[in-house]
Formats: sequence, C-alpha cells, structure tokens
Amino acid sequence: MTIGALALLVCAFLGMRTDRGVATAKTSRHFSPATNTNAKPADDRSMGGRDPEVAAAGREAPVAGKSKTPPRAQSLLARHVPPLAERRAKSMSRFKQIAIAWHLWHDEHKHFPVQANYDADGKPLLNWRVHILLNLDQKDLYQRFKLDEPWDSPHNLQLLDLIPAECQASTDQQPASTNTTVVSTVGEAFVLFGREGRGVRDFTDGNSKSILLIETRTNIPWTKPEDLVIDCAKPRARIEGLHPGLFISAFGDGSVQAISDTVSDERLLKPLTINVGKVIDPEM
Repeated sequence: MTIGALALLVCAFLGMRTDRGVATAKTSRHFSPATNTNAKPADDRSMGGRDPEVAAAGREAPVAGKSKTPPRAQSLLARHVPPLAERRAKSMSRFKQIAIAWHLWHDEHKHFPVQANYDADGKPLLNWRVHILLNLDQKDLYQRFKLDEPWDSPHNLQLLDLIPAECQASTDQQPASTNTTVVSTVGEAFVLFGREGRGVRDFTDGNSKSILLIETRTNIPWTKPEDLVIDCAKPRARIEGLHPGLFISAFGDGSVQAISDTVSDERLLKPLTINVGKVIDPEM
C-alpha cells in the first residue's frame, strides 16, 4: 500500500470517529425480561398491580460517548468481568430457587418457614436457611447439622464454610464470606413473627404485592437465627442491594423482581408488609 493510500485510509477513519456523535440512553420504567424471572410483558399495571415506583428498576443505560478504555483493557474486562445484566440474571435465578423452596415448604407444612427451630427453653437454634436445604436438594448438608444445638455450637460452627450458593452474594465482585445475602423480614406486620409460620391466607394485602425475601448485604452468618428488622419510618435504611441502582426481592406469589433503590420509604413499606393495617404509625 502506498503512503498516499494509507493517508487517505487514516483520514476516512478519523472522519468516521468525528461523525459518530454522542449516544443517548433511555431507562425503562417497566420491568424487562432481564429483571423479571417470569418474563411477562410490561404494562401500566407493572408488577401485577404493584406500585410503579417500586417496579421502576430498568436496564442499565449504555454509557454516553466513546470509551476511553484502551482496547486491550476492554478485552480483558470482557473476559473476566461478566456484564451487569448477566450478574443480575444470575442473582435472580438463584433467588428464584429460594422462592421455590419456600413454596415447597408451604406445600408440605401449610405455612412458610418460621425464623428458626427452638429448644425446650424457647431459644432459637438454626435459621430457616438451614431448614430449607432439603428443598434445595442439599440433603447431605442438612443431615450434617445437629438440629438440637444452636448455630454457634462447636459442631455447627464447623459447617459455616459450607454456605449454599443460593445464600451467597451473586456478584463476582463480592469477597468470599459466610454471611448471608438473603433475608426475610421480622415483625408483627412482616413475614417472620413468633414461632408459627405465616400461611398464604395471612397475606391479606395479596401474595403478589407482599415481599417474602430480600437480597442485601448483611453481617449475619447464614445459619444464625437472624433476619431483617424493618424500621417502619425508614424501611430502606438497612437494605443495601448488590447491584447498581436496585435490590432483588421475592414476592409471596413466587415471582422475583428487581426494585429501584430510589423508591420512597412510604411506597416501599407497603409491599414489605403482609398487612398494611398492622403497621404501627412511625409518628406514634
């Protein structure tokens, strides 16, 4: 190739770069198949009649303008860092398995799991995350626990490192941990209350409108009988999602949804409760 031809080729390439312009992006206010494991078309009744703001987590918007990342670095990132949408889908798939396990438990016991099993003195021993192992096809791990001992007994503590994948962080950027990222809510108006499990009929606000489980960062060992205590005045305060701009929840009907982390406290409180009428006024 002559020097003149090469120069023309370079000029043409630079002209293409100049004419590209700046890309714009729109973020959907409805769920896409990537954020809804049921993959139902979105409509104005997003989330089956749930509050639209609660359902406002959309796809990640593309970055405007041209990337400043060198080509070689982009190649490395593509090979070693899964896209955000892929990580989110992986997380929602795992969460769906736990939601199914809860419903299998309900089919067998006629109620959802209680927070823990208890000893004769009423002391909680092992969290529901241990007891649903049978419904997660992890019978061998379940049988290794001493169910009549607390979660932190010398024997049961040895099993902490065997945390199931369903209870771990679903993003590749999280460090290895024995803390759960899956919790339910605790309190009279919430899912876990007392030593008797909630049945479907207890969800008077409607199963499809009530959150069973939340994915959030915690300092709770996965076998410990502890879950999320909601502050009715600031229900978002203790929820820290693992994905940019959203957190993942499973609802009483078994569906799994991504919820925008910009949802207001007032609107989030409604799906967090199983009966809005039982919520104590935060001002009282």
